[in-house]
Amino acid sequence: MEVKDRGFSLVELVIGIVVMGIVLSGLIPIIGSLEMKSVEPSFQVKADLLAHRIYNQMKIRAYDEKSDHQGGGCRCGESVSYKGIDVCNLGACTLQSNFGPDSTESSNPRPENFNDVDDFDTYSLCGLDSLNSYCYGNNNKCTGSDTSCTRINNAVCGDSECLVPAVFFVDNTHNDTCSLGETSNDIACNSYSDYFVSIDVYNKDVEFSGFSKLTVKMIIIKVLSPRDDTYEYRFIRSNY
Repeated sequence: MEVKDRGFSLVELVIGIVVMGIVLSGLIPIIGSLEMKSVEPSFQVKADLLAHRIYNQMKIRAYDEKSDHQGGGCRCGESVSYKGIDVCNLGACTLQSNFGPDSTESSNPRPENFNDVDDFDTYSLCGLDSLNSYCYGNNNKCTGSDTSCTRINNAVCGDSECLVPAVFFVDNTHNDTCSLGETSNDIACNSYSDYFVSIDVYNKDVEFSGFSKLTVKMIIIKVLSPRDDTYEYRFIRSNY
């Protein structure tokens, strides 16, 4: 059987190009969205590690500035006496309105100098002259006349939350090259160079069956990834 050599006609080529263009226009956005989602687990894992790294620093600190820092035998907010002699009487715990670095810590606000949980509260940290210029929201992401640290990103812009660079919380006790606003050669510092952290510490009353009401400190750590995703973690620190 004789078969004639025959190519595509101009009309067939044009139709093929149009069909291929329609197919690609539908596939490219799908592939692009999958590519964006493919890096999301990496951001989330790093955010998880960062949040737990910060909490590990916080949980070894005292519950309160007025706690017993010499052995932890006494707790603030309670009075214990034996045969008329005060064994424990540290006074009331710090008011929530006074949370944040105390006078001796605010002069050199670094995590290694903090001695209690609420020293890590970023709203208080951003109020310090030595740190407020680094607070997220002062110069970028959310625009507006408000230059105080009261903004995060477009998703929650306007909330009273403050973020500081994640490198501030990277434990650099033995390596002081992890500095704010500077380029570092330290791997740990560079790993979180585009991450920001918000820490909110506040008092919370909890009740358990058979026990009287207890006041604990609720810790909310929010990590802002380089892609503007916010990951939230909650912890409770009891008075011990």
